[in-house]
Amino acid sequence: MSVPLVFASLLNADFSCLEKEIYYLEKAGVDGFHIDIMDGHFVSQLSMGPEIVRTVRRLTERPITAHLMISPVRQHLQTFAQAGANAIIIHAETETQLGENLSLVRHLGCRVGLALNPCTAPEKAMPYIHDIDEILVMSVNPGIGGQSFQGAQLKKIRALHQERIKQEREISLTVDGGITPETLKQCIEMGADTCVVGQFLMRYVSEDRPQAISALKTAGKSHDTC
Repeated sequence: MSVPLVFASLLNADFSCLEKEIYYLEKAGVDGFHIDIMDGHFVSQLSMGPEIVRTVRRLTERPITAHLMISPVRQHLQTFAQAGANAIIIHAETETQLGENLSLVRHLGCRVGLALNPCTAPEKAMPYIHDIDEILVMSVNPGIGGQSFQGAQLKKIRALHQERIKQEREISLTVDGGITPETLKQCIEMGADTCVVGQFLMRYVSEDRPQAISALKTAGKSHDTC
């Protein structure tokens, strides 16, 4: 199988030297950057906004994903697209106009992503399989960094992987939360192909991050999916 894609979550980055952080993460081999946008309403925490996306866009040519943990979300989609996000992920739990919001993301020229909280059944995503480019499985509760991987999400990953095969859809299946080489191995075995990594990566000093990325990609590469 192919090597999994690794997106660096910037939630725990050192924003006092963001340019340096981006530089060393690129040098380490990350495939893109994942920016968590939290509104203090849909999730309890507040974090970042379009200006951070715009700043990261100036600092890198690699893909940027804006993960919008906000509700209502519709009024903010154009703002994040214009800020430079390549992909916009919205949550299945946010509101009733989910299909319309996914269509708007597509209209704005961004990759379309749908996120599922740990308590959300995989069936919630099934009606939208043909409208999206990516499914993001939250393997921790959204809103707080540093949580442990929830192993119960592995069944969800497998169900979604089997559904995309059934529907003949080449969409990304991403896992976000508590990712280490060991948990990534389990996710890849269930069918995931992309991961979002925060604490595991950020705890390394800049010079050691290539080793961390290599460990993740090696863990994913050496195992077949179900």
